[in-house]
Amino acid sequence: PGVTVTLTPPANVDLGNGLGQPVDTTTDANGNYSFDNLPPGDYTVTVTPPAGMNNTGDPDGGFDSTADVSLADGEVNLDQDFGYQPTGQIGDTIWNDLNGNGVQDSGEPGIPGVTVTLTPPAGVDAGNGPGNPVTTTTDANGNYTFDNLPAANYDVTVTPPPGTINTGDPDGTLDSTTNLDLGPGEVNLDQDFGYQSVSTQLTLDKSTTTPNYDSVGDVINYSYKVTNSGNVNLYPPYTVTDDKTTVTCPQTPSPLVPGAFITCTATYIVTQADIDAGSVTNIAQAHAMDAETDGNPVDSNEDTENVPALQSPQLTLDKSKTTVNYDAVGDTISYDY
Repeated sequence: PGVTVTLTPPANVDLGNGLGQPVDTTTDANGNYSFDNLPPGDYTVTVTPPAGMNNTGDPDGGFDSTADVSLADGEVNLDQDFGYQPTGQIGDTIWNDLNGNGVQDSGEPGIPGVTVTLTPPAGVDAGNGPGNPVTTTTDANGNYTFDNLPAANYDVTVTPPPGTINTGDPDGTLDSTTNLDLGPGEVNLDQDFGYQSVSTQLTLDKSTTTPNYDSVGDVINYSYKVTNSGNVNLYPPYTVTDDKTTVTCPQTPSPLVPGAFITCTATYIVTQADIDAGSVTNIAQAHAMDAETDGNPVDSNEDTENVPALQSPQLTLDKSKTTVNYDAVGDTISYDY
């Protein structure tokens, strides 16, 4: 009830408001309306949509709350029916997922100025023409809404803030987009997306199974655990530089996902200088790339390993003589040491 309907006559027809001038009526308690005592001609019927409602039924199929009708002399046309459905709303928050857990925890703020795009299906007008996407940006608190939406299936797509990765996504796919069905008049404010600043980080943990050495030629075995400790994938070549030896690293898996690690190995042959020095100390650093092609190098921390020598200072004396015997005063006895 109470919906305004406007009838616009031909330019030479006066419906009581002047030649060609429209007249209005309102629907009764049952939603019915009529314009009576009309001369023949071409008319336009226009409905003022009820607040918060969307045109879902239209005599000419245009869903624009208007219809053109030609009325013959004495004709009764009661087929100008219009349907309306409550409009809905989609939205919520784009937030800074500081800990990357995909949940907006206390103290994690919204991100302002993020572009969000809503794409309706073909034939559905979300405000920019049937099938055309509409965009908005998040406010100072990271909130966004799309209002006055007809029931339909929609895609919500976020343009990720620069230097971030998607860590929270309504459908769990972490691709900055989600699809949803919106019912008549439904308010869906559960379309939250989380983003975390990109962190490229590589951690090296160097160790040895050789506790010590005591001879030239002894072998010191090294192991290098190289871990992706950031939040984005890393790519080969995976290498470790060591100031004492050459390190061998596997080149799989590729990518090295966050939290995953590879183990590299190396050996070192002890020299006399190492025994004299009392220990072998070497410094290593791991390396990877932040993209599969045209990436930037990512360097780990430097890690040092020290293997002590078992030094045994020792002096041996072997004394001998070359004189077999003596028989007179003044004889000389010769010794070798």
